[in-house]
Amino acid sequence: LGNNVTTVGDAAFIYCSNLTDFTIGKNVESIGENTFEGCSFLASIFSNALIPPTIKSNTFTHYRASLYVPQESIEAYKVAEYWNKFNILNNNTKIYIDGIYYQITSSTEVKVVSPNNYGEYSGDVVIPETITINDKTYRVTSIDEYAFSQNGLLTSITIPKSIKYIGEDAFNTAYNLKYIYCYAIE
Repeated sequence: LGNNVTTVGDAAFIYCSNLTDFTIGKNVESIGENTFEGCSFLASIFSNALIPPTIKSNTFTHYRASLYVPQESIEAYKVAEYWNKFNILNNNTKIYIDGIYYQITSSTEVKVVSPNNYGEYSGDVVIPETITINDKTYRVTSIDEYAFSQNGLLTSITIPKSIKYIGEDAFNTAYNLKYIYCYAIE
């Protein structure tokens, strides 16, 4: 769900038996009754909402899915009625692979993020279309805001066609960035 959605109606995804993951936008305030009834393959829920949306006892058929929430919201979800039945995990964990930091955004996608300290990226950076984490392949679909900011030693970057979004100030103050090879077509 996009960030403009605030409410998910009753039975909105009822019996979507092929639904394996679901992302809740940051402004969702409530999810109705029977919304995920019969979604027996739902394995991962990614909530970007800092405040747990209101849900009913029958919003989900089961609570076997892993629930990924922002770090600062973990405790709120752990005490929120019905959300507290899920296995709650942090969705802000940064993963370092081949010189690039990533963050999982859904069960199939990741984004490139800023390192723990600005200025860690240097030289020629090539962003791949996919990465593998724990034997699972993820598509690299976005570059987060400020991801390469304040990286004075960065000289070139290759952006694959899988990238759909580049955040604000992603290359702010990367003064030595001379070449951007962009294969993204959207």
